Amino acid sequence: MRKVALYVLWFSGGLIVLAGVLHLLMTSHLMHWFSGAVAGPQASTATAAMLLNHLVVGILLLPLGLSLAFTAAPLARNAPWALAIAVGDFLALAGLPVVLFLTSRSAMLESPAFTAAAAMLSIAAVLVGGAVLYLGLASPSASQRRVEAAER
Repeated sequence: MRKVALYVLWFSGGLIVLAGVLHLLMTSHLMHWFSGAVAGPQASTATAAMLLNHLVVGILLLPLGLSLAFTAAPLARNAPWALAIAVGDFLALAGLPVVLFLTSRSAMLESPAFTAAAAMLSIAAVLVGGAVLYLGLASPSASQRRVEAAER
């Protein structure tokens, strides 16, 4: 079962990196759509803010996915630092689908790229939560490790 949890973290990390790449690749398409939807004296400010937001989120998804993938093996070996990082990554990841759900408008949900990215993040959040929970609960406690070490 530990191996399954490892593969889940690696796969989910890959999904998150893919979502970040998709985010960056779709920036020009989104900006083209957004510039036509916004008019008036504040259009350039709104467009610049949207561009900055889209690029920052895309870039930040990359290290989030890599972090999950690279902490998988140390987490399976019960490294305490890996558990702390994996839990933090999970909390950040779990917040993304919630925010998307609460803030998305129907027009956004019609975009295949947006829907694909939201689905990848949601799937990854569920899978990562399960894997981190399993590895965190399945790992022996510090007192158990001391007893096992003393018995050897």
